Amino acid sequence: MKEQKDNVRAFIAVELSKAAKDEIERIINSLKDADTNTKWLSSQTMHLTLKFLGSVSPEKVKDITSSIKTISEDITTFNITFSDIGVFPSERRPKVVWVGIKDDNGEVQALSSKVEGAMEKEGFTREDRPFTPHITLGRIKNGKNIDKLMSITKSINVSPIVSTISRIVLFRSELTSKGAIHTPISKIPFK
Repeated sequence: MKEQKDNVRAFIAVELSKAAKDEIERIINSLKDADTNTKWLSSQTMHLTLKFLGSVSPEKVKDITSSIKTISEDITTFNITFSDIGVFPSERRPKVVWVGIKDDNGEVQALSSKVEGAMEKEGFTREDRPFTPHITLGRIKNGKNIDKLMSITKSINVSPIVSTISRIVLFRSELTSKGAIHTPISKIPFK
């Protein structure tokens, strides 16, 4: 029982620049004008998730960190840029509002693939869906004012803010009544 209690809810991500977080905050504030029943995330805790791991034991955290270090040795710093706003799974039944990441050189896709492969070797299930680089802005709870929200998403011009990605971060995620609290467990720089 003690091992279960000490487990952490974890995920692997890359961090965004302050300018990127400020742009996300601007976008969310515009989207809030739709007055939907949406749980908007805090722009200051935003990140690009590469792999959600779930409940992980302290011993496994060490193995994951070691695997991330191995991946990081082959990666050089790169930039990501915001592209557009969209929803999952569809405009008729949106559940998640997101801002997309432009990945012309495939660097985010390659990093995601390396993380996915390394975590599969660590015993984590490979994702069924293809990786779509995006930042989740909010989760829609019901259909209130969805037409207005969709209209606003189409009218917002997303500034092509650049974030320099120079490390992978293993995060702990604690769920609270005020939302998730994300705390870095380890930050592993690229070569």
